Amino acid sequence: DPDGPPLAVDVVAFSGTLVAGGLVRQVGVPKSQFFMMAEELDYCLRARDAGWRTYVLPRQLVTAFAMGSEGSAPPWRGYYQTRNHLAMTLERRSLPELAWWLSRTLRFCVGAVRSGDRPGERVRLRLLGAWHGLRGVSGRTVL
Repeated sequence: DPDGPPLAVDVVAFSGTLVAGGLVRQVGVPKSQFFMMAEELDYCLRARDAGWRTYVLPRQLVTAFAMGSEGSAPPWRGYYQTRNHLAMTLERRSLPELAWWLSRTLRFCVGAVRSGDRPGERVRLRLLGAWHGLRGVSGRTVL
């Protein structure tokens, strides 16, 4: 129902998102080291941990003219996704989140091999992202 009540969710994309000023004062802004990939997940989890809830409206109020990517994502995006997600998980010290990260990363690597779209580069960049995540490398490093 487009006129129904807001729906509780775990994570939202920041495109067209309104954030309460009180939340920003309490938990800060998205972390700059996650400039690409995982910044939304990290921020929503920090908000939840601070007692905030995340909702979406059942109807669209903003029209985005450039949503998402077309075709397959470039291999370098997998580097940032892997690195930032691992760094966030290690910072949160959550064993279940670490297990989920590992499972997800392995599935992405298997998918890269099966797709045949530059599998060596995709897997290499994900492994490099994992190594950099373990070492605490952050910010823009590959593109």
